[in-house]
Amino acid sequence: MTARQATSYVILFVVLVVAMTTPARAQNVPRLIADNRTPYVVELYSWNGATWKFVSRIAPSSWQPFPNAANGSVWRAVFASNVLEHRVSYSWASDYGGYQDIWLIY
Repeated sequence: MTARQATSYVILFVVLVVAMTTPARAQNVPRLIADNRTPYVVELYSWNGATWKFVSRIAPSSWQPFPNAANGSVWRAVFASNVLEHRVSYSWASDYGGYQDIWLIY
């Protein structure tokens, strides 16, 4: 083994050790969080381009994540004869480790 080959093996060994000991952290999936701050059950709908599609019901004073919400999509909350609309706009949330949008429903 030549000195050049030995150096190459040492460098390769160091790179492999560093790669194996460094934790791989993937970015979390973007999500919409619907936070129901009302005393009513809220029904959520999303606009699919032609009609409002029912998505979920959220209990009073609770929240629910929606990882399938597309950026720019329009959502509607219906509760106690109130209708609120929200357009998803993701921003980086370092505490979550990914992009998210929090919709506070009052």
